[in-house]
Amino acid sequence: MFLISKAIAATIDVSIPCISCKYADSSSPIGVIANFYELAIALSGVLALGMIIYAGILRITNAGNPGKVSESNEIISNALLGIVLLFGSYILLNTINPQLTKLEIPAVSKIEIKPAVPVPGSPNDDYCTKDHVGKCSSDVFECKKGDNGEYGCVQKDNIIWGCKGTFSSLAEDGQTVETTERWLSCVSRTSPDGTPRTKSYCDSNCVNLLKQYGADNIGDFCVQTTSDVCKTSN
Repeated sequence: MFLISKAIAATIDVSIPCISCKYADSSSPIGVIANFYELAIALSGVLALGMIIYAGILRITNAGNPGKVSESNEIISNALLGIVLLFGSYILLNTINPQLTKLEIPAVSKIEIKPAVPVPGSPNDDYCTKDHVGKCSSDVFECKKGDNGEYGCVQKDNIIWGCKGTFSSLAEDGQTVETTERWLSCVSRTSPDGTPRTKSYCDSNCVNLLKQYGADNIGDFCVQTTSDVCKTSN
């Protein structure tokens, strides 16, 4: 049974006779609809013409019968009205926009999404190229070519430990509190004998300096910075 139904389905031709035959693949959905549309217009015109001919014959053969004459007039009027509505709608749509009368699937253009270009100089670790040397989000990194040959945010060579203190004092008016920051120490991350200096080593020294100079930020200890940024004024 399955093989029989499959064979019958294979022999069914869903194509519709064409009028203008401008659609190459008349078996496709668009071709079927287009051919049906053209065929319906043609048949409607033939049917309207047939009704007018029938009404004319009815009028001639019943010239002395007012009822038949009135009926033939009504048939002719309805047929002409159908032709006006049929072709008038096509003319109206074609006048408004010719694309409305074309039974075609519009081509979908490819949408290209371009990556957003960051503002030059803004912190952005992910946008560091040869043509766009951006500013990295941390002062201990710089945008340059790395050992692997690719550009990116690379840690600077002159990284040191810095101890920064925050100090508050009264302004000249005696009422306004002014806050200033200054570096209390700038030490290398490596001792003269080559031993690495850890953050805990710097923290212990920084705590003593913060207390010694009376800084307000007891607890905010050493930070990583660079030698060109950390400058002591003591």
